[in-house]
Amino acid sequence: MPRANKKVLGLMKDEQRGRIMTEFVGLGTKMHTCKVERKDVTKKIKGLTRPAITRITFNDLKDCLVNQNTKSEEPCLIRSKKHTIYTIKQNKLALSSYDDERNISLNSTDTKPWGFNFHNQQPNRIVIPNNTMYWMALNDWCDYQLISKLLSKKIRLD
Repeated sequence: MPRANKKVLGLMKDEQRGRIMTEFVGLGTKMHTCKVERKDVTKKIKGLTRPAITRITFNDLKDCLVNQNTKSEEPCLIRSKKHTIYTIKQNKLALSSYDDERNISLNSTDTKPWGFNFHNQQPNRIVIPNNTMYWMALNDWCDYQLISKLLSKKIRLD
């Protein structure tokens, strides 16, 4: 990926600078970690302090994804109220397999936005007369005649 994309909005960036990712775990938006060749681990977790992020390991995130465990941290924060400075230890939920923006399916790797109909999730095989097969996930509102008009050929569903 060219380095010309750096500092340009909307273009893909090479965050690993050409190194190859060997493992990736993403728990939600702005919460992911990846192992890179040469045993480096990069972690991005929004909402936690840097010392709390360093205490969280790659295996913690992987365990949270696979076994749906949660992990909490107690970061030390410096706050001020009415010109008086306080240090606070706040118990914060650091890792959770629950994502409030996406709905995770039963196999815990596929996601859909909230409100998506999971009932007809099995893909249907569409066979076109020249024996070309297409796999499509058809929802309740899908009309097979509309699909055949779009493909401009008669179709057979298996």
